[in-house]
Amino acid sequence: MKRIIFFLSFFFILSLFLLFLFFSFYQSNIFQESIANLEEGLKRVSYLFVESKLFNKKLKEDNEKLKEDNKKLEEDNKRLEEDNEKLSQELKKLSEENTSLKEHIEELGERITTLKDTNRELIRKVKELTEENRRLKETLAKLKAQLPKVSFKKGEKFYAGLEEVSLDPKERKYIEFIIQSIYKELDSLGVNVNRLARDASSYKNRFLRKDGELKKKIVEIESLLKELQHFKEENKEMLAKLDTLEKEKQKYVEKINLLRKENQDLKDNLNSFKKEKEVMMSYIDDLKKRGTFTKSEKENLEKTINDLKSELQLKIERIKSLEREIIQLKEDYQRAINQYEIAKEKIEEAERELERRADRILKLENELRSKEISIKELNSKLKRQLKELANLRESVVKVRLENASLYKELEAKEAAFNSLKKQLEKIGHLSTQFREQVNKVSQLFTSPEESQKEEEPGEKKIEVEIESIESKEK
Repeated sequence: MKRIIFFLSFFFILSLFLLFLFFSFYQSNIFQESIANLEEGLKRVSYLFVESKLFNKKLKEDNEKLKEDNKKLEEDNKRLEEDNEKLSQELKKLSEENTSLKEHIEELGERITTLKDTNRELIRKVKELTEENRRLKETLAKLKAQLPKVSFKKGEKFYAGLEEVSLDPKERKYIEFIIQSIYKELDSLGVNVNRLARDASSYKNRFLRKDGELKKKIVEIESLLKELQHFKEENKEMLAKLDTLEKEKQKYVEKINLLRKENQDLKDNLNSFKKEKEVMMSYIDDLKKRGTFTKSEKENLEKTINDLKSELQLKIERIKSLEREIIQLKEDYQRAINQYEIAKEKIEEAERELERRADRILKLENELRSKEISIKELNSKLKRQLKELANLRESVVKVRLENASLYKELEAKEAAFNSLKKQLEKIGHLSTQFREQVNKVSQLFTSPEESQKEEEPGEKKIEVEIESIESKEK
């Protein structure tokens, strides 16, 4: 408002001065030309003044817009830096988790290898146990086939050949007791062998089932390892994309810094232009005070005005190009932010997937531990069964030794029995011969009737004596 009053007063005073000059030098042609030139110069100056005001206003608006854009860019840049910091922390955490998962997977691989070795050892032991059971069954069958037949009478066991052998009752009972104990031991051995065979088959089935489950778990772990490798490759790709985005962001930051610098240069140019304008205004005021323009001053003024116009036009074009560049940079920056958000979402999804995989691996590890415990239990049971088999072997060896000693005793008894039979046969033969001789002698010394009467008691006596001898020998 003050400027308007000042300019109105200035123009009023100037008009009075011009009227005074007009009335003073009305008749002079030079005065008329100078007045015309002065009027034209004043018109141009007023036009330039108004145009400079408009341009200043536009420049102020553009400066405000640039300030707002710079402020927004600074906020976006700050937010992007914070997001980058968070993302770098998440990537660091993710890399640590990947390292721990890799170590965990290596440990699982070592455990799987040890479990495979244990499985092979268990399979070998089960095969040995099955073969040993088969051999024991064959041995027991042979022993049963070699032993004498047993007849059951009133709940007791008797050896069929013992009835024909003349043995002492104590020896007979002792032999029967030994044979019965051997048969009982053989029966218990057969029961134990059958039980061991059943246990071995059940252990084998359980082992095969556990082995199948373990193989399934190993296949699942291998598939998880493949998926983990796939996620690692995706992680590398995402990290590469993040690096490219970081480079693009750096480029945008450099462009923003250049735009800031150009904006600062424009501000400096605007300030210099304001100073030049003030100088021009002061110069015009001086000219107005003097009231006259020389031709050279007029040419300089026109030249300065044209230069200012061309410079203003260049500044306007530069501002338009800067606005276009800022719009393009905003679009590129928005695209980069969108790509950054997409990459961030993918990394978060990969991290969640890795957490799920880690939970699944922990579950599988717990299951593997339970399988290891069950396999250890099977190992302990197999060791106990092997000890029982060793005891059974010892008992079978003892039974074989006892059978051998019994066979020797039986052979000795049979030999004695055969010798006794032969002696009894000889005694019977001798007794018949003796009776015949006695009969012949008695016939010589007695009559036939007396001989017949005497033969009968003699025969009875001899038979009694022979029977008594046989009973004694028995």
